[in-house]
Amino acid sequence: MQSAEAERARVEQIERLVSNTQERVQRLHNEQATLAGSAHAGELTAAETELTELEQQLNLSRETLAQAEQHVGELRDRSAGLEGQLHEARHKLEDASGRLAGLQALQQAALHEDDPALQEWLGTQGIDGSSRLAQRLEVEAGWEQAVEAGLSGYLEAVCVEDLGKAAGNWPKASVSLVEADRQVNVQGQLPVGTVLLADKIQSPSGVASLLGQVFAIEDDAAAIALSAQLAPGQMVVSRSGLCVGAGWLRFDAGQDGTEGVVAREQTIRGLREQRTELERRVGQLNADIADVGEALKQADGTRREQSTAVEELRRKQAECMARRQSLVVRVEQNQKRAAELAAEVQELEVQQQEQNAELEAARQRLSLIHISEPTRLGMIS
Repeated sequence: MQSAEAERARVEQIERLVSNTQERVQRLHNEQATLAGSAHAGELTAAETELTELEQQLNLSRETLAQAEQHVGELRDRSAGLEGQLHEARHKLEDASGRLAGLQALQQAALHEDDPALQEWLGTQGIDGSSRLAQRLEVEAGWEQAVEAGLSGYLEAVCVEDLGKAAGNWPKASVSLVEADRQVNVQGQLPVGTVLLADKIQSPSGVASLLGQVFAIEDDAAAIALSAQLAPGQMVVSRSGLCVGAGWLRFDAGQDGTEGVVAREQTIRGLREQRTELERRVGQLNADIADVGEALKQADGTRREQSTAVEELRRKQAECMARRQSLVVRVEQNQKRAAELAAEVQELEVQQQEQNAELEAARQRLSLIHISEPTRLGMIS
């Protein structure tokens, strides 16, 4: 009886071990199923895909930012270049304006435009706005000094349409009037080697009446040689401004070596044209600078927007990389745990086999005890 009870207790113990092992195996299977159903692997794949897309977007955004920065740099260089040109143009304009003002002051004095008595009289005649003869002259280059010598005393003459309208009631100042646009036909034989000095003047046509017997010749020696051939009232003028008549000559060196009235007027015209062009240039440069400034403002705004976009993509990339790294760690942990579970399950299954075998053996022993126990009791009886 004691033997049977002991074996029965042994069977019950083994059965409990088998049940415990089975429960452990089931728990491990459940954990394996949980690991197998984990979304970490899929999330990792999605994170890697997202990271690849972000990298592509970031590269494209960086290229766009680089182009925007280059465009801004080009516009800044363009603006700086225009500012330099504007500074130079303004400097030239100030210089030209200063020179022009100085020359105009000299010319006004030379042409008596600053004479109040004369200006008052011209106003009463209605011709105070008329040009002086020197201001109308168009002279062949290089012959300015000769023309000035030939027209000495008439350069400040006021140009009018009709002398008859200004007759009488003369001013308290010297005045000369000339019908500058009058058509004049000069006739007569010219000294050998000369041309009419009036032929060196393109306009106005009326100067021919002042230079009817004034001839032009290239050099001083030739002019002097013609003195004996000239009739009273005739005069020959060389390119240098030497005036030669019948038995006389005159040369005016000017004042302190400054240019004469005619040459100065040519210079004034050139400076006026230069000033007008420089004013146009300054205006155009100001407009260009304004346009470039507006373009630069827009380009810089685009650059800032693109820079913000790049920073946002970098932030997203950093977040995605951190999330991916976290998922990598989790997936590795799951893989490690899965391997541990598989090994543990395998070990428990071996234990189950051993426990089942031991349980079977214990049950067989208990069964044999039950069979042999009646026989033994019968023999005792």
